[in-house]
Formats: sequence, structure tokens, C-alpha cells
Amino acid sequence: MTAQEIASAIRNNVGGGLREVTNFAYSLPQLEDEIMNTRNQILLEDRAQGGVLNTELFMQRIDNIVLDLVRFPVGGYSNSPERVLHAKIPQLTADPSGAALSYFGPPDMSLDFIKYYDSSFKNHRYSRVIKNRPYVYIDLATDVNGKHDSYLFNIEGNNLQEISVRGVFLNPLSIMEEQGMFVDDVEFPAPLAVQEMIIDRLTAKYVEYYRKMNMGYQPNTQTDTK
Repeated sequence: MTAQEIASAIRNNVGGGLREVTNFAYSLPQLEDEIMNTRNQILLEDRAQGGVLNTELFMQRIDNIVLDLVRFPVGGYSNSPERVLHAKIPQLTADPSGAALSYFGPPDMSLDFIKYYDSSFKNHRYSRVIKNRPYVYIDLATDVNGKHDSYLFNIEGNNLQEISVRGVFLNPLSIMEEQGMFVDDVEFPAPLAVQEMIIDRLTAKYVEYYRKMNMGYQPNTQTDTK
């Protein structure tokens, strides 16, 4: 289903569950935000329970992210005044295992860089086995635009100008829009079973909310109504 189809299913289900209530309204942007938030919540819950869901079914690919040169901001890592290649990538879903990003490398998918998300990247150069392999440090803190800064190393002389990434991103609909896709025509990045979970959760949430909002005034009779 597309995001619009998921939202329509939620609206239909809520309408069916609130036949006695007539004054309810929907904000489609709000519904889309809640659909994405619920998807991300399900992913986090799955991770906490050991990871049954296949994260590959949630992933999106972004090609041709342009690289630029910046000074590496981590103090004490290098005394070199030279700048390093850098890219900004969309915000990932929170995933301490790092499984949210399955690929980071050249657009032809020829080499997946070793990925670091914390200060352990500093030990890369001391490993005899992998010290010469390209690697990237991804700062999980986001900038004002909700992007991660990524810093590339060990890629001297290969003339790399763009990279591609493949991962589970926090806001999949905005990525579709940035790539020129019509969100209403593209499958929402979650397997059908999870789409159904999203519909069920948000339907229950909205039905409960509107019922509470429309409960009639109950006078205080000084008696227990349980």
C-alpha cells in the first residue's frame, strides 16, 4: 500500500468505529507523520525484542549524494590541516546496532565502506587487517536540517565525487519527494504485515481519542458509576 492508501484505510476504520460521533476531522499531513512515527516505533520495539523483522524490507536507496571538502571537527584525531571528503545523509532511524544503514559507498555499489558511529573509528588505522580499507564516520547527531554529517577516509586518489546510501530513514516520505516520486503512487517502505499493524494501532488510537473528546457531560451524582 502507499502512504495515502494506509491513511485512507485508517480514516475508513475510524469512521466505522465512530458511527455515533459525527464531528471528527483529519489532517492528512498529521496522519502521514503518525504513519511514519508508528513504523519507526515498531522497528524500535522489534530491535528491543531481538530483531525478528527484516530491515531490508524497510530500506530506501539514495543515489548521487555530492561530496564536498571540510575540516574534520573531531579534535585530537589528526594534526593534518588538510580537509576530508564529507557528505550529508538523511536522518536514520535510531538503531544502536548500526543495521539502519546497509550500504555507504560509490554509486556503482562496488565497495561498501566500513561504517563507524562513535569514537571507535579512531582505532581503524591501527588494525593490520582493515587499516587501508575506506571507512566513514557518521555523526549520529543531526544538523538543523535533520541530516547526519559523514566523513570519509582512506579514499585518496580514487576521484570519488558522489556516494550512494541504502538504509532505513526516519522520514521516508520526504526522501521520496526529494527524489521526485509521487508519494501517492509509491509503495510505503514497510512490509504488508507492518502496514497492517500501523493501520490497527492508529485506528485504535484515533477511535479512543475521538470517543473521549465526544463523551457527554456526566453530572456528579455522588455515586459510584463503575
